[in-house]
Amino acid sequence: MSVLDEDELLNFNILHYYHSLEELTDPILLKEVNFEMICADLRSLPQPLYEDYCSKIIDFKLFVEKFTEFVRSWSELSLISCLRKDRTEKERLKIIEDFWNEYRNGMQVQGAEHFQNNPNQSYVILRKL
Repeated sequence: MSVLDEDELLNFNILHYYHSLEELTDPILLKEVNFEMICADLRSLPQPLYEDYCSKIIDFKLFVEKFTEFVRSWSELSLISCLRKDRTEKERLKIIEDFWNEYRNGMQVQGAEHFQNNPNQSYVILRKL
């Protein structure tokens, strides 16, 4: 069940595109922009909240709350933007709270392991030619 209607769901976008290491180190592109690659690496960064959970610093309930707060901090504006303009402020606030409650419920079903890693991060050192 979605708390968003079909149009709102289609309009809810989190704009992320993670470039592959191959894209970031394409020799033809680097030559075009006058850069030389010194080194490049791809790393999976640990999720600090997950580490706290595994170390028993926080329990699962607190992990779910803190992780939801983390995701909410950078994604809620996109959620608000997708809501129909003809909704009342009261409706909008209820939908937002219902959405995050569903997010928490989904986390509880999936378990903490699903959220253990941040997206992979690319590290590229370039030199201007």
